[in-house]
Amino acid sequence: METVFESLPVKEFCVFAANYIWPKRSMVGEKLVLVIHLEPGQRYAEEFQRDINARNNRLLNYKRIHGVVVLDEDFPRTASLKIKRILWQTVSRVWTALRRFCLVKEH
Repeated sequence: METVFESLPVKEFCVFAANYIWPKRSMVGEKLVLVIHLEPGQRYAEEFQRDINARNNRLLNYKRIHGVVVLDEDFPRTASLKIKRILWQTVSRVWTALRRFCLVKEH
């Protein structure tokens, strides 16, 4: 499913289960969240949101993202430069990014 978002004009992105970022200790009703880091000077505008919505609508319902979080910093990396999926080191950054949390429209 991440291949649908690969050509987004962003510096980097990752898809997380919402319960991974904001633990509810439940697997029922799990939702996916797209976390993006924009290029310097880039803004999250309505056109960008429409692009994400169009890509999202190409996915099967259970694979669709239900929200977008804009992160202000680079993702933490492993020694091999892969994105660390353990966000506990950046939880405060994610909470800061919540100010800019945007819901994704489904069609």
